[in-house]
Amino acid sequence: VRYGEEAQKVQAVCARSYAYIQILNNSYSMYGAHVDDSVAYQVYNNINEQDISVKAVNETYGEVLKYAGDVIEAFYYSTSCGYASDSGIWNDNPDSYPYLTGHTINEMNEKKDLTDEVSFRTFIDNPDATAYDSDFAFFRWDAVAGIGDISGIVNSNINARYKAAKNSVRTLKDGEFVSIPVSTVGTITNIEVTKRKTGGIADEVKITGTDNTVLVSGEYNIRALFGDESLVINKKDKTTYSASLLPSAFIYFDPILNDGNLSGYMIKGGGYGHGVGMSQNAVSKMVETMNYRQILEFFYK
Repeated sequence: VRYGEEAQKVQAVCARSYAYIQILNNSYSMYGAHVDDSVAYQVYNNINEQDISVKAVNETYGEVLKYAGDVIEAFYYSTSCGYASDSGIWNDNPDSYPYLTGHTINEMNEKKDLTDEVSFRTFIDNPDATAYDSDFAFFRWDAVAGIGDISGIVNSNINARYKAAKNSVRTLKDGEFVSIPVSTVGTITNIEVTKRKTGGIADEVKITGTDNTVLVSGEYNIRALFGDESLVINKKDKTTYSASLLPSAFIYFDPILNDGNLSGYMIKGGGYGHGVGMSQNAVSKMVETMNYRQILEFFYK
């Protein structure tokens, strides 16, 4: 609400469009509900209504986002890394969501190929990278973990990730990666991002350990696998953060060597959230020069 009326109008139209789609989907009919309050449904939070929000809802009454005559699924998230991704991060065909595209989150609104490791690292490491939300703390962040700590985090999370997404957690067996129960990788000897999608978001990570080698796919699974309350995230504004989920999967892993031996890893990343659709914090800057319709057209083509 502190971003003002125009930002609230942006959010109102997005939320209305998103909620409309969930009503049509009716996935929670057995509960007598349409959404829950988790990340599965854009983190609706049941807090008291605010006058400025009610005004924005009323002033955009009945307005939704449409593409080719149909209401769109208006995804949004907290903070970008400076580049938007597309629905391909969830293994959807991006052509099915043509209004969700990869582009820079700045005045240039450019297309870049950040899918290779060098290009993505260069982008994340650029101290002069600018975006509408580049002044926010989560625009850039990093974390350092000793090899024992990061091995412990992965080992404590790997079985839960397998149970939650069996086809996305595959273990090397007889020369191929297969979906089988796994409870440990042992001590980690290597971490490698093996596939990136639009915007450079990590889509597949190979973790080699003394006991098992595991391939984990999907941005959410990667964030959940390496997230832990014990991992200290150092944000751009020098404050820290910790949670059971990494801020985003716009990340790379750098080995830390001590006398030539692997002693840990630095995880370096940008943004907070899945990175598809609208960056809510970017809107706070955009309202200085754009109205809510122009902002919506920037994020949803």
